[in-house]
Amino acid sequence: LTLRRPDGKIVAAVRDEGLFLLDGTHAAPWAPAASAWLKGKSVSDGTTLSDGRLVITTLQNGLIILDGDTGAIEQSIGADAGLPDALLNEVRVDRDGSLWLAMEGPLVRIDLASPVTVFDVRRGLRGGAGDVAQHAGRIYAAMTHGLYSIDADGTAHRVVGIAEGAWRLRNVDDELLVGTTKGIYRVDAA
Repeated sequence: LTLRRPDGKIVAAVRDEGLFLLDGTHAAPWAPAASAWLKGKSVSDGTTLSDGRLVITTLQNGLIILDGDTGAIEQSIGADAGLPDALLNEVRVDRDGSLWLAMEGPLVRIDLASPVTVFDVRRGLRGGAGDVAQHAGRIYAAMTHGLYSIDADGTAHRVVGIAEGAWRLRNVDDELLVGTTKGIYRVDAA
């Protein structure tokens, strides 16, 4: 894989050797932390973002985003960060600057311009999401494993008393109505 930096220099990924910076006359090792991260991984594709950052994808370990000048790893995105699969084939950038990942299974779009937080089992949620609502200053999520409230720090807690799957949430006056598989519950504003 070779990627062109905005300054015209070329970054080359060499299997099991790491990254090298080519300036037209010689090649020098570049980005030691990124080279170490890539060791033993199969690079599948890469691209240069409009701001000069570099994206390198791997066949089984997700992707890394590097500072285009220093080579420092800015971000690593894999299955543990919310990708449905870490097996990536190709990456493309759209006109908005978002990454499009072709992978084994789905096609994924990552909006790099806006921070994304994934709320799943790592934050305390279980099951699939049916609905989300804000009520009395809190965020609630209707999940197939019940109703959850989400704290300001992003931690989810199951609401006691609703043991079945919750599907829909509706704010009515000072109450939150919760549609479940066994009926409708209400959550007061207090």
